[in-house]
Amino acid sequence: MIKKKKKFNSERLTFRRYQHGDGAEFHNAIESNPQHLALAVEGAKQGFGLDLTTGEGCELFVRTLIAGWEARQRLIFPFWSKESCQFVGELWIECKDWEQGIHEIGYFVVQSETGKGIATEAARAGVRFIFEHLNAHKVALTCDEDNLPSYRVAEAAGFVREWHIRDAVQR
Repeated sequence: MIKKKKKFNSERLTFRRYQHGDGAEFHNAIESNPQHLALAVEGAKQGFGLDLTTGEGCELFVRTLIAGWEARQRLIFPFWSKESCQFVGELWIECKDWEQGIHEIGYFVVQSETGKGIATEAARAGVRFIFEHLNAHKVALTCDEDNLPSYRVAEAAGFVREWHIRDAVQR
């Protein structure tokens, strides 16, 4: 059961669920980071049939994420820098098995904030949220085998490599 927690903080970040109207902020992040977020944009296009190169497409995507939250499919937390109040990334939590308490976590950070420990801080805060509010037994984090920075974030956040899955995503 998801407790009513819809907002939380870490040392430098504020996390909250998406709200109607947040598509403009999301669109700005996409526009400002075209190469850095290209895989996320392509995934949204393939998975949801939405064009994230437009403000309207981003708002529809945000509303899809809000509906996913309500359906308990995926909990998405955009996050902002406490210092600058700027959008700096997104944390998502996907339940793999509610009964067994198995969840998966993922994230992205805008390019200007990479290399500052933001992704590690977000991953740690997300894991803490999952164990404290979702009655988790296990949390998984997967990343592309070529994405060494994300692999380092996973290690720094305390994840241990349990297995290597090859060709799980068709390209």
